[in-house]
Amino acid sequence: MGIDPVVMIALSLMLSFVVVDAGLHKLRNPLHYAAVIDDYRVLPRGSGSVAVWIAGAVEMGAGIAILLPSLNRAGLALTGLLLMVYFAVMALNLLRGRREIDCGC
Repeated sequence: MGIDPVVMIALSLMLSFVVVDAGLHKLRNPLHYAAVIDDYRVLPRGSGSVAVWIAGAVEMGAGIAILLPSLNRAGLALTGLLLMVYFAVMALNLLRGRREIDCGC
């Protein structure tokens, strides 16, 4: 039994909105998010200013791809990969005992 197409469209729209909005937030305030990225200490110092543009663009691309039938699966996979990377970076810092970092949410 498959999922109703209306439900799939609604879920795709919601997920796309969340992912594109996250990318837009980063690109609207790159200095803030660059500092957040640098504070996680997983990339070379000062590279947050480049990483924020890459992350924002990838998030927006993934969110848009979710809405395109030919790229839907790739967009979903990329969104899942982004979430796994963000989780891993947060988990690494928690394991390091760093519990007071701004998540950038």
